Parts: sequence; structure tokens; C-alpha cells
Amino acid sequence: IKVSINVNSIDTDNDIRDKELMESDFFNTEKYPTIEFYSKEIINLDTDFTANGYLNMMGKKHPFSFDFIYSGVATNKMGIKVAIFEGKMVIDRTKFGMKPITSVGDEVQIKFYCELIKN
Repeated sequence: IKVSINVNSIDTDNDIRDKELMESDFFNTEKYPTIEFYSKEIINLDTDFTANGYLNMMGKKHPFSFDFIYSGVATNKMGIKVAIFEGKMVIDRTKFGMKPITSVGDEVQIKFYCELIKN
């Protein structure tokens, strides 16, 4: 799989914090507008999965793994059947060039939810 995230789409439920995250002290969206994950393998353990690959963020590429689950098939708001996957991951933001800041944790937890349409 390949996942591309528009950094400007990050939403922490705090507009002031979101604006600050986009600036050069953090994500520097002017220079690095996307975060990308490329999988090398996906391991299936019934409804649980592990994706192993590389995370490319802020011009730095590191091996990265995360777990996610398959929640089943449902009909979305547009009446289309979708497969639902969700999970969470932890990223050490300092590995990707963000400076350590005493008042901000180095590890960031990211939760995701996605609906995939079968072609």
C-alpha cells in the first residue's frame, strides 16, 4: 500500500495548535506538504494486520511498522459498500527532524480510520 497524507489536513481539534504545527518549528508544510508511507509487507492475523515499510516525513525516510484492524464491510453515506480499517501508530517526531521541546512530547500518537471501495 501507499498512503499519502496532506499535512494541512491534520486536525488536533485545536485551531491555534493546528496553525502552529504547520509552521517551520514543526511540520514546515511549505517545504514538506506530504507524509508518505510505503508498505513492503502486510501481515494478516485474522482481523488484525501489521504493515511494515517506510515512512517518509520532512525529507527523512525511516523503517516503520504499525498495527491496524479490519472492522468489516458497511455501506457509507453515499450508499457504497466499503471495507473499514482503523488503527493507531506512534511516531517519534524528533527522528524526522523536529526539535525536542520540553513542553511537547517527542512521541506523537496518530489514530486513523479509512474506508476502502472495491473496484
